[in-house]
Amino acid sequence: RVRYEHMESLPRGEPGGFTLQVYTGDRRGASTHANVHATLIGSAGEAGPFTLAGEFLRSTMQCFYVEAGVNIGELKRVRIGHDDTDVG
Repeated sequence: RVRYEHMESLPRGEPGGFTLQVYTGDRRGASTHANVHATLIGSAGEAGPFTLAGEFLRSTMQCFYVEAGVNIGELKRVRIGHDDTDVG
């Protein structure tokens, strides 16, 4: 599960930064030591993938700050994935 917050109030059309709160599930095997990444998907395009460096242990939450670098418009969703290395 991911929650996000737009961190900067910038003029329309300017790229901005986002803080992502990434929650790891509480089920058995929810932990991963894989390389985790996030892609920001907005009304005007996508940015990423951004590498999220950290330990993704079961039942934890981590915060990451990412700069879009491009204007993606209004943030609609965040796609989280990993490279399947060292899962569980």
